[in-house]
Amino acid sequence: MRREKVWRRAAMVCALVVSSVAVATPARASSWSPWVGRGGSLISNPAVTSWEPGRLDVFARGLDTTGKDTNRLAHRVFTDGRWQRWKDLGVLPGDWLTGGPAAVSWGSGRIDLFVTADNGRLGHKWFSNGTWKQWQDLGGAITGTPAVVSWGPGKLDVFARSAGARLVRLRFADGTWQPWQDLGSLAGLSAPSAVSWGPGRTDLFAVNTATRRIWQRTYSGGWSGWSDRGGDFPSGVGAVSWGPGRIDLFGKTLNRDLGHAWFSNGTWKSWQNLGGGEQGLNMTPGAASWAQNRIDVFGVDDNGLLLHKTWS
Repeated sequence: MRREKVWRRAAMVCALVVSSVAVATPARASSWSPWVGRGGSLISNPAVTSWEPGRLDVFARGLDTTGKDTNRLAHRVFTDGRWQRWKDLGVLPGDWLTGGPAAVSWGSGRIDLFVTADNGRLGHKWFSNGTWKQWQDLGGAITGTPAVVSWGPGKLDVFARSAGARLVRLRFADGTWQPWQDLGSLAGLSAPSAVSWGPGRTDLFAVNTATRRIWQRTYSGGWSGWSDRGGDFPSGVGAVSWGPGRIDLFGKTLNRDLGHAWFSNGTWKSWQNLGGGEQGLNMTPGAASWAQNRIDVFGVDDNGLLLHKTWS
């Protein structure tokens, strides 16, 4: 009789354990966070890149400690679950900056940063082996903010709008910079943004300045023509990919909200409005992804504050 009672109690315990395992907590659906302020006193669009999960590097033109000098680059890092303080990366020697920066990483511990000087030349600064290298003059005759992609270690493509309204590209491969290449007219279009989801694939986006609609041009074995992707944006867009076959576009709407469209399963989804925070957006947004189904989007408001929103 005593042994029978023990067996019954053991059976009840096992039933409780099985029941508790069977009722698992459902996975949380991905969603957009609210806007969060990340500080700063910025006067350009932000550029953002990530070299590994949990790491973000954000760059923008900013004011110095006196609040007067605009010829400086500000840098802030997110790592180990927290934001570090803003750092001053200094100025492009001898030349004032125009537009905003562009940034990309081709692997752990590597960042390449690009700016346009007021003489139209492309400036390049890179982070490698734990230190920032000196500015490098890459020449050119460009205007506005450049765009950059990397499709693998040691591979860079920089795109820009030339002073003659042409789309130009500067490529780094096999350890050397190749000559500037003309890829056709950009008449009526803004400076491009660019994204690559892997080797042999690059997508460019620009705003038609007359209609404010987004236009796309793709390289996949050869360059396509420009295609209309809709929207209504007074300035350029930011683009990001978390893997092959996926592109997310972000732009500042006429109402200063964040507009979002994405390409998935071979089709473009409709534009959606993600809001603009209390002040609204004042600059073209930037975005990065450190893993599938994770996006970090950044904007700047009227007070120069960096704004941050995540999809996860």
